[in-house]
Amino acid sequence: MYRIGEFSIINKVTVKTLRYYDSIDLFKPSIVDKYTGYRYYDEKQQATFDEITKYKDLGFSLDEIKLLINSNEEEKKIIIKEHLDKINESIVNEESKHNILKNMLKEIPRVEYSYYLHKPYYLKKLNLNNRKMDSIYDEIKTDLEKYGLKTLRKIFINHEIGYVEENIDALIGFEVEKDLGKIDGYFLDNYPPKAKSLIAHGKINEIDDLYKDIVIYSKDKNYQIRGEYIEVYDKGNVDVYVESFNLNEINEDEVYYLDHYKPNYEIDERLIGRYKIKDILPSFNMFNPDKQKNSVETKYNILELKSDGTTNFDNIKWNKKELMMEYDNRIIPIHVHLSKLNDKYYLDVLFNEDYKYYKSQRPMLYIYERIK
Repeated sequence: MYRIGEFSIINKVTVKTLRYYDSIDLFKPSIVDKYTGYRYYDEKQQATFDEITKYKDLGFSLDEIKLLINSNEEEKKIIIKEHLDKINESIVNEESKHNILKNMLKEIPRVEYSYYLHKPYYLKKLNLNNRKMDSIYDEIKTDLEKYGLKTLRKIFINHEIGYVEENIDALIGFEVEKDLGKIDGYFLDNYPPKAKSLIAHGKINEIDDLYKDIVIYSKDKNYQIRGEYIEVYDKGNVDVYVESFNLNEINEDEVYYLDHYKPNYEIDERLIGRYKIKDILPSFNMFNPDKQKNSVETKYNILELKSDGTTNFDNIKWNKKELMMEYDNRIIPIHVHLSKLNDKYYLDVLFNEDYKYYKSQRPMLYIYERIK
């Protein structure tokens, strides 16, 4: 099963479009979670969506496509013949044919699992109307050069969970040789820290396919995508990488986490309350938390921290200093942090739902929004 964000990346279609297709009964999800309303798509639905995309690319209206996918072969021929007559009255778009044939012959870009090495990043936080960013990069480059910094490869960190064509939240900037510590913006020296990434290499005009290849590769090979997609541009080439865990082995990042994690700070009674799950990694969209939809599969959908140190789950206790989760007579401390953004309170909880996953991956970040 694919979550709606994953399905949007694979098919290069926006989440907004998928929801619209559902609303007009053109293409409905396989399952809609009755508690969260979140949509899930089955792999068997891919053929139907491919058919819809094919007809859309050939210029059929959505109403015509609804008729096509619900008609028998004779009825389809009539609709197609009417559409063909319209095409014969217009100029055939040779460029479109050329691109379709070229994509059919194109090799799938290579995906690897490794550490991604890079220089430090200087980045600006922006919301973009589209992907036309040349003028933005020129402005950032000019700003950095005022400080005597030589700009290297272009960087784009995508904060969206699915395929998006407008209203894009991102960090944009350059690799640089060093950090001066006095420039407005974000400086990232080692990102993501410690963990390996799935990396896809290709040409700039293949950027959407690189995202798709990473998602498909992760599903086939049992890798867990955990972070934000990062694009690194070098002339006509681009690398796309995203922090990921190989769930088939013990990860170095998990060993590092367990060696360094010490729950040595207190939480207070401000945390008492009822919370609803907002998201599980990929990380919370701090640009606009309302844009982040509930894309989770968890039995801990509602978490209530009660004043007597209990919760709404028998295996999770609270001693007003830390949360503790019991797994088969094992007690695991749970990292908890309360934050406030745009007058809303959020609870960050770092844990895994099953003890066996502590052997292969670090705890995941569960983000809850206070509802009471």
